[in-house]
Amino acid sequence: MRSLRSLVAVLTLLVGALVAAHAPTALARNAAGLSDKVQLFYYPWYGSPTVNGSYRHWDQGGHTPPDDIGANYYPSLGPYDSGDFSGAVDQQMTWIARSGAGVIIYSWWGQGSYEDGLAAGVLAAAARHGIRVAWHIEPYGNRTAASVASDINYIDSRYGGSPAFYRDPSHGNKPAFYIFDSLNITDWSNLDSVTGANIVLAQTTDTSKVAHFNGMYTYDGIAAATAPGWANAGAYCHDHGMVWAPSVAPGYIDDRAVPGNSTPTVNRDNGAEYDKTWNNALDPTIGGKPDWVSVTSFNEWHEGSQIEPASSNPPAGRGYLTYSGAYGQTGTASSTAYLDRTKYWVDRFDPGSIGKSDVNLALGKAMSASASQGGFPPGNANDGNATSYWESANNAFPQWLQVDLGASNPVNSITLTLPPSTAWGARTQTLTVSGSNDGTNFSTLVGGNGYRFDPATGNTVSISLPGSAQRYLRLTFTGNTGWPAGQVSEFQVYGTPSAPPPPGSPEQRADALLAQMTTDAKLTMMHGGASCGYGACVDPIPRLGIPGLHLQDGPAGVADGAVGVTQLPAPVAGAATWDSALMKQYGGVIGAEEWGKGANLVLGPTINIVRDPRWGRAFESLGEDPYLAGQLGAADLQGIRAQGPMTQVKHYAVYNQETYRNTPQDNAIVSDRTEQEIYLPAFQAAVQQGQTDSVMCSYAEINGTFACENGQLLNTILRQQMGFSGFVTSDWGGTHSTIPSVTNGMDMEMDGSQYYGAPLTQAVASGQVSIATIDSRVRAILVAMFRAGLFDHSPTGTINSVVTNEAHASVARQVAQEGSVLLKNSSSVLPLGSGSIAVIGDDAGQNALTAGGGSAHVNAPHVVTPYQGIKARAGNASVTYSQGVAAPNGEIVDPSFFGNGLSATFYNGTGLSGPPILTRTDPNINFIWGTQSPTTGVPATNWSAKWTGTLTPPTTGTYTFSLTSDDGSRLFVNGQQVISNWADQPPTTKTGSISLTAGQPVSIEVDYFQDGGGSQLNLGWQIPNQDLLGQAVTAARAASTAVVFVSNAGSEGGDLQNIDLSADQNTLVSQVAAANPNTIVVVNSGSAVTMPWANSVRGIVENWFPGQEDGAAIASLLFGDTNFSGKLPVTFPNSLNDVPAHSGAQWPGQNGTVQYSEGVNVGYRWYDSQHVTPMFPFGFGLSYTTYGYSNLTVSTPDSSGAVQVGFDVTNTGSRAGTEVAQVYVGQPASTGEPPNSLRGFTRVTLNPGQSQHVSLTLDARSFQYWNNGWTKATGANTIRVGGSSRSLPLSGTVTIS
Repeated sequence: MRSLRSLVAVLTLLVGALVAAHAPTALARNAAGLSDKVQLFYYPWYGSPTVNGSYRHWDQGGHTPPDDIGANYYPSLGPYDSGDFSGAVDQQMTWIARSGAGVIIYSWWGQGSYEDGLAAGVLAAAARHGIRVAWHIEPYGNRTAASVASDINYIDSRYGGSPAFYRDPSHGNKPAFYIFDSLNITDWSNLDSVTGANIVLAQTTDTSKVAHFNGMYTYDGIAAATAPGWANAGAYCHDHGMVWAPSVAPGYIDDRAVPGNSTPTVNRDNGAEYDKTWNNALDPTIGGKPDWVSVTSFNEWHEGSQIEPASSNPPAGRGYLTYSGAYGQTGTASSTAYLDRTKYWVDRFDPGSIGKSDVNLALGKAMSASASQGGFPPGNANDGNATSYWESANNAFPQWLQVDLGASNPVNSITLTLPPSTAWGARTQTLTVSGSNDGTNFSTLVGGNGYRFDPATGNTVSISLPGSAQRYLRLTFTGNTGWPAGQVSEFQVYGTPSAPPPPGSPEQRADALLAQMTTDAKLTMMHGGASCGYGACVDPIPRLGIPGLHLQDGPAGVADGAVGVTQLPAPVAGAATWDSALMKQYGGVIGAEEWGKGANLVLGPTINIVRDPRWGRAFESLGEDPYLAGQLGAADLQGIRAQGPMTQVKHYAVYNQETYRNTPQDNAIVSDRTEQEIYLPAFQAAVQQGQTDSVMCSYAEINGTFACENGQLLNTILRQQMGFSGFVTSDWGGTHSTIPSVTNGMDMEMDGSQYYGAPLTQAVASGQVSIATIDSRVRAILVAMFRAGLFDHSPTGTINSVVTNEAHASVARQVAQEGSVLLKNSSSVLPLGSGSIAVIGDDAGQNALTAGGGSAHVNAPHVVTPYQGIKARAGNASVTYSQGVAAPNGEIVDPSFFGNGLSATFYNGTGLSGPPILTRTDPNINFIWGTQSPTTGVPATNWSAKWTGTLTPPTTGTYTFSLTSDDGSRLFVNGQQVISNWADQPPTTKTGSISLTAGQPVSIEVDYFQDGGGSQLNLGWQIPNQDLLGQAVTAARAASTAVVFVSNAGSEGGDLQNIDLSADQNTLVSQVAAANPNTIVVVNSGSAVTMPWANSVRGIVENWFPGQEDGAAIASLLFGDTNFSGKLPVTFPNSLNDVPAHSGAQWPGQNGTVQYSEGVNVGYRWYDSQHVTPMFPFGFGLSYTTYGYSNLTVSTPDSSGAVQVGFDVTNTGSRAGTEVAQVYVGQPASTGEPPNSLRGFTRVTLNPGQSQHVSLTLDARSFQYWNNGWTKATGANTIRVGGSSRSLPLSGTVTIS
C-alpha cells in the first residue's frame, strides 16, 4: 500500500504541476488589497452577558470581569462577545484590514462546538471587509485522524460557499487547514483522503512527522525568537511541494490567565520582539523562505500574544499592561501600534503593487567599535536582542560604532534603539553619521546632532540619510547626557539591497547552497570533524555535495608526519633569498605536494614578525621586517594557491613567543601604531597580494582580548581595513569562548568542537547567536571553497601518496643555495681549493639539523649530509669527518647493542591492552611511519606497541637516552622509568640519564601510542667517555682547511633560553680554530646566534635549516660552483643584552602581561634608533664578488602618492654574482619613525664589470605613518639605497606635501 500511495501522490503532484503551469499567475494581494500570504490566528471563543449570557473565557484564571479579566492586557473593546457580529466582530475586521493581513485562521473546536456555531457570522463579517477565513482545527476531546478528515469535509461542505472562505490561488485554489498539536496523533494516514483537495498543515518543524500533510507551521510564539528548525522545514516543504507557514509573535505573557504557570514568558520589548520574529521569518537563511507567514495571534488575550488593540487606559488597580512605548507610540495612539507594525511587515513580505521596500541591511553583519566596556561588545548592537547593548569606553569621547554591510548598498535611514526598560531613563546622545566604501576614507552623511532616547517612546531614534550607496556606516559619539559613553542596543540600517552576485559566481553559488542547508549542516562546517588521516578535517556533507576539508600543516612542506614528501629548507632560508619569484616556486612545491596528498587546505605560510631571536618558531617565519615578510609571504601564497589547495596564512596576530602561549599570561600590551606598522602589514599583503583563502587567528591575547575573539582584529582591521573576504580559523585549541568568538568574527574552531559544537548549537537554539551570524560565518567558508574550485575539482591522491620528485628537490637545492648567507670571508678562505678538508661537527654527519620542530616539521625522504656533499664534490682531495661533539639527542642505538633484537607487540587502541594483533622482532628502534601503517595487520592510526629486550652497554658511565616520538612514548631501563614522553603531540624529543656498567646487560622497555596524524619513534643515546673533541682537533690540525658545522635547534612549543650555541660547540670551534687558521664555520640555526669565536675564524656561513639537500647545496657554495647571494632577514646582535625586548617585562613578560614597549623599533629599527652596532646587520650578506651603486634618481609623487626610484648597480669584482639591492625610507623626525624602513628590494644578476639600471616603485604607504589612521609624513623624506641596512651609499629626498 505504501508504494501505491506514493505513486498516487506523485501522479497528483504531476497533474497539479501541469495545471499550475497553464493557470494565470496568482496574486497574493486580494481584491481588497490585503495580503493572503499573511494570516492571523483568530479566536472566536469569547462571551459577554449581553450576547452570550456570561463572560465566557474572560473569567479564566479565577478572575471576575468586566474590570478583572484573565489577561495581562485589557482590550480596547473591553471583554467583548465573539457573537457580536455587527459590533465587536465587525470592528475586529476593520482592524485586521488595517494590518494588511488578508486571512484569519479561525479557531475551531469540532462539529457542533461553540466556535462552529459562530463561524457563519464571522465569515459574513470578514466578507464585508475583504478578509478570507482559513481554519485552525484544535485538539478537542477524542480528536482522531479520522475525525479531523471528517471535520475538513464538513467545513468544506458547510462553509465553502461563503465569499470569505479562503482558497489559495497559488496552490490550486485549495482551502487551508492548520492542525494544532498534530504530534499528539502518530498515524495521520486518514488525511490522505482530504489532502488532494485541501492544504493541511502540521504544527511541527520535524520533517519526519509530516508524511500525510502538505504543509507545516509552528504557532509557538516563544520559539519564533530563535526560529529553531525553520530553515530546514522550509527547505523540506519547497523540495516536496508543500506549504511552509512559520509563525511570528509580538510576545507571550500569561501569568494572569494561568497563575503560577512555569512556561517561559517573552516580553514585547516595545516591539523589538515582534520585529525580531519577523526578521527571522523573512531572512531566507533563517526563515526558510515562507509561502505564508502566520501571526500568533490577533486576539489570544490570555497568552498575551495579541496584536488586537489594547486599552491605553485600562481599569485601575488591576496591574494591566499597555502597548505604550511600542514603536515610539504613547497614549491612545499606542493601542494600534502592533496593527500598524504588522502592515509594515506585510508590505515587506508581500509588496504587491507597492515599490521595493527597504530592508535592514545590517542584520547579521560584522560590527566593530573604537572601544567597548567588558561585557558590552559591538556585536551586541546587532544581535536582535533589544536588552543587550554596546557601550564604549567611559569618559573617552569621541567613540565610534561601525557596521560593515558586506557590499555597497543604497541606504536611506538608520534606526537606533536602547533597551526599552524604564530603568534606563531618558538621555540625549550626540553623534555624527558617516559612510565609506573602503573602510578607511569616511565622509559625513549627517552632521553632529543630539538624539533623544526616551523609554516613554520606545527608546528608539530614526535618522534619515541622503540615500547614497555605502558599505560601511559609522556612528561617532561625542556626548551622552545619561552616561559618559556611547550606547546602542540595536543598530539597524535600512536601504535597498545591492544587486545579487552574478550567476555562477562563487558568491551566488554559496548563497544558493546556503539556502539549502539546515542549521545542523551549517554548524558542521564551523568546527573540526572526525579524524580522517590529515592534520584536521571538516566533515563533508554528501547530501548537498559539500566536500570535506582536509587541513594539513605546510609552512615548509607537507608536515604532520607525512612521508614521501620534499623537505624544503626552513622558511627563514627562503626569506634570506630575498627572491619573490623563488618563493613562489617554493609555494608551488608545497601546493603541489599537499594537493597530491589529498589535502585541500594548507596551514601556512607563517608570517609573524621575529620580534626576538629567542622565539622557538623564528625558523618557520620570514624575518623581522614587515615589508620583506609581506612580499615573500604573498609570493609563497600565490605559489601554493596556483596548485589547487586553499591557503591559511598564520598566525593573526601579534604572536611572537612560545612562552605562555595560549594563556592569559601571553597578553601583549601593544599600541595601535605598533600593530599597524609592524605586526599587521605582512597580513595585509597576504590578503591583498597573496589572496589568501583563510586566516588562522593566534594564541595571543592582544591588550586583554584573545585574538580569536578580538573584534577589533577580526572585523575592524582584517575584514574592513584590509578587505579580507575569506574565513578565520582558530589555532589548535586557540578558541576560548563560544558567543564572543562567533560574534566577533571567528568562523571555524580547530581542532574539535569544544566551543562550536554543542555550546554553539545551544546558543543558536536559545537565540543568543542569530542564524544570520551563523550564515555569515558559513557563507565565508563556502565562498572561499567555491572561489578555490573545491566543488569543481578535488585532489586525486591520498595521504599515503608519494609526491616528492627531482623537480621539487631542485627547488629545495636552489632555496638552500640562495638562502645561505656568507657572513665572513677573511683572506679569501672561500671558495675551497684543492687541499685536504676536515669536516667537523655533529651537524655535518647523520644528525644534520635540516628542519625545525613542531607542526612545521617535515620528514625528509633522504638527507644529503654536509660530509657527503663535500666529499662528493672534492673529488680526489682528502676529506675526513669527525663528530667533534656528542649529538644533543644522541645517536640511534645500533642493533649490535641489542643482541638478538627487540620483541615488538602491537595492540589496537592507544592503551597497550587487549589481545595483541601482531608480534615481531625488530633490530632497534628507528622508525618514521608517517601516516602509514607500521606493518601489515596494524591500523594506520589508533594503535600502540611495546618493545622489550636487553641492551649491553659498551662502557661504564652515565648514559643519556633520548626518545623522539609522534605521538607518545616512554622508556624503562631495568624497570625504572627514564623518559616519559607520553602525550598526543607532533615529533617531540625528551631525554633522561642513567648510570650503566660496561658489559652488564640491562632490560629495556619502550612503550608507544599513535592517536592520529603522523607517527614516528626513535631511541637514541649518548655513550659516555668518548674523546670526540680531541679526535676533531687532531683531524683539523692535519688538514689544509677545517669546516666546522654547528647548530642551534628551534621548535614550536618552546622558546630558546638564550641565543648561544651549546658550550661544547663553542669550545669545539675555538679549539679547531687554534689548531687550523683556515677554519670556516657553518651555522645551522633558526635565527641569530652569538659567535664568541668570530674573530678567530676566517669564514662564517649562516645556513639556517637547509632541508634534505643540505650537503649538496652547501658544497656547491663552499667550492664556488654557486656564488653566495643571500642576505640576512634578521639582525645578528653581539649579545642578548642588545636585543629590543631586553627586559623581563618585554620578554617573556611579567605579572600577566608582555610589554611591547619597544614600539615600532623592532629588529634593525631598534639598532638604528638606539645607535647600537650589531654583529651582522639586517640585509647583510657577502659574495665572491663586489658591487657598486650610483646614479640615484627620485621622482616626485604621482597622483596615487607613489614615488619612482632609479639607480645603477655594477659588479665591481671578478666573478658573476647576484646582488640584492635594498631601498629604505627615512621619514621626517617629527613623525617619530625609526631612521630607516625597508620599502623595496630586487635581485640583480651581473657578470664582472656589468652595470644594470634598476627602477623601483615606492608606494604611498612608504611615506605614511599610523596616527589613528594612515597619515602622510609631510616634509622631506630620505631615500637610501644599498646592499644592507647599514651599507646605504646612495641617498636622495622627496618632499611629501
